[in-house]
Amino acid sequence: MSKGLQYLMLRILFFSIPLVLLCIMLELKLRAIPNVYAYKANYVKEHGAAIKTLVFGSSHAYFGIDPYYLQLNSFSLANTSQTLDYDNLLFEKYHNSMTGLNNIIIAVSYFSLYSDLESGVEFWRSKYYKIYFKIYKIISYADNFEIEGNLKTVTDRLYKYYILHKFDKN
Repeated sequence: MSKGLQYLMLRILFFSIPLVLLCIMLELKLRAIPNVYAYKANYVKEHGAAIKTLVFGSSHAYFGIDPYYLQLNSFSLANTSQTLDYDNLLFEKYHNSMTGLNNIIIAVSYFSLYSDLESGVEFWRSKYYKIYFKIYKIISYADNFEIEGNLKTVTDRLYKYYILHKFDKN
C-alpha cells in the first residue's frame, strides 16, 4: 500500500471517529428521553403477570379507552397508528408472561382492516417496536436506531427534552 493511500485512510479514520462517537452519544441521549413505547415495554415486563385486562388498538383505543376506569388490573398496549399486525405481534410476545390475563379488548377502526404501519404516513413509528419491544417485523438495519431519520425531528426532540425539559407522550 502506498504512503499516500495510507495517509488518506488515516485521515479518514481520524475524521470518522469523532462522528461515530457523536452518533453514539446522540443515540444514547435519544433513548434516554421518556416515551410511551419504552414505558409500555417496561410495564409489561415488570407487571405482566398481574394484568387482567389488556387493550390493543390504534389511537382510537389509546386515547379512547382509559384502563384506569376498567375493572380489574387493566393496561393498554394501544398506540398511535398501531395496526392489527402489531397488536398480534405484541400479544404473541407477551401472552405467556401474562398469566392472569382474562380479557382482551381490541379496538378496530375502519382503517385497521387494511392499513399497514410500514407503508403509511407514520412508517417511522415501526422502529420503536423493534427498539423498545424487540419485535422484529421489519428487517432494516436503520430501524435499530433512534437517530435514524429526519435530522430536524431528532434535534427537536433533543432540544425539547434537554433544554426545555418537555417531551411528547406518544
